[in-house]
Amino acid sequence: MNYLSHMVITTKEELIDYVHAYLEDDECAETVVMYEDMEEAFLGIAKKNNLLPCLVYDYWKLVDLTMKNYNLDLDEAIVNVDSELINEDYGPQSPIVIMLCRKILR
Repeated sequence: MNYLSHMVITTKEELIDYVHAYLEDDECAETVVMYEDMEEAFLGIAKKNNLLPCLVYDYWKLVDLTMKNYNLDLDEAIVNVDSELINEDYGPQSPIVIMLCRKILR
């Protein structure tokens, strides 16, 4: 098993190191788009043939971090994440945001 799959990323520097270690192409690693101060919402890297790799983030964690970082309520944070992050076009390596749906077992 690859050591990269067990990393816990909490800082921008750790995320940058992870991206450079995981992506073989340094040019792709240099141009990948990262959301500022949202490292805790990072889930992984998406790769697909004929497409440039991009970072993947957890939607609800982005909302939570936006609430904390900008002192917003839930509705304001959702509007902010939707308009400032998701709906913004950062080019071919724009991040993918996933709204995770997990069944809670009791």
